[in-house]
Amino acid sequence: MIEWLQNWYKSQCDGDWEHYYGIKIETLDNPGWDVSIDINNYNIADVSWSIYGDFDSKWIGFKIQDSKFNGSCDPTSFNILLEILKEIIEHQTNDPIEFKKYF
Repeated sequence: MIEWLQNWYKSQCDGDWEHYYGIKIETLDNPGWDVSIDINNYNIADVSWSIYGDFDSKWIGFKIQDSKFNGSCDPTSFNILLEILKEIIEHQTNDPIEFKKYF
């Protein structure tokens, strides 16, 4: 998934996008990962927080707002978070996606 993210980022860079938009990856103190990814080149509807998992060991939460994907997850689910982002970008639809299949 890291290779997919690298290629996706490269495809967004057009001499303009990378000056105003981008990807931020940080760690959380509970512990976990937090990402913010601009997806303004896509027509994707806003999604309020969707949270999956048991919160004791494996969990993921994300929302799409103002053309930005914001996601958080436990320390071992970063790859799954990126898979969800990929599915959202590739489908670009308002049809529901079954995110629970990742658990």
